[in-house]
Amino acid sequence: MLKDKVAIVTGASSGIGKAIALGLARQGAHIVVNYYKSKEGAKEVCLKIRETGREALLIQGDVAIADDVQKIVSESLDAFQKIDILVNNAGLRTIVLCGTDKCPVLEMSVENWDRMIAVNLRGPFLMSKAVLPHMVRQKAGSIINISSNAGYRAVPGRCAYTASKHGLEGFTRALAGEVKAFNVRVNSLAPGGMTDVDGRGGLPAEVIVPACNFLASDDSGDTTGESIIAVDWNQEKGLMSAGDKNR
Repeated sequence: MLKDKVAIVTGASSGIGKAIALGLARQGAHIVVNYYKSKEGAKEVCLKIRETGREALLIQGDVAIADDVQKIVSESLDAFQKIDILVNNAGLRTIVLCGTDKCPVLEMSVENWDRMIAVNLRGPFLMSKAVLPHMVRQKAGSIINISSNAGYRAVPGRCAYTASKHGLEGFTRALAGEVKAFNVRVNSLAPGGMTDVDGRGGLPAEVIVPACNFLASDDSGDTTGESIIAVDWNQEKGLMSAGDKNR
């Protein structure tokens, strides 16, 4: 599906980002593996990508920092001369940022609020802004923003996370309208439930891979400005049963 396409996957050292990077590589894409802290995890992902016969480029960077984003994009272009796919996966969850599963507004520091919004919403903005000139120039591209159920409903105790994902949904639809004329697609993709990224249970991270591959490929040429739930998409395609969805 993706032979010789070039994809940047942010936050690709573990969890959903790792699953997406490997899934795109298995479909023929070369992958820029971005990470923030987990260098060893990112190096392992690169090794697995190279085992598929695809190229992998490792780049450290904080997607919330404009200079880091410019570095990620410029080094990607230096290595591959083009960018076909951007997966804005890097994100913070409440438990990671605050050390607790729920952090009500009354208990949340301004610093933690700002950091959540910076990574989860400013990051996709900065990354998209940096790659779009190149996608517009080649009149082709796909931007995939990894969302969450929190982007569609309120989650008390997780106001910052909820606000960031609601914002991401709005950003996705608005940006899709801005770049549609240039044949650049922008969609959001959510797993459809909690994913087991840290041993706490839930759906496997790989549940998101088939839909992500589709959105990255030319098969999704008429799909833009959409919010796709992976478990629903998989069920419609016969890739999982209702029992899998509800586990």
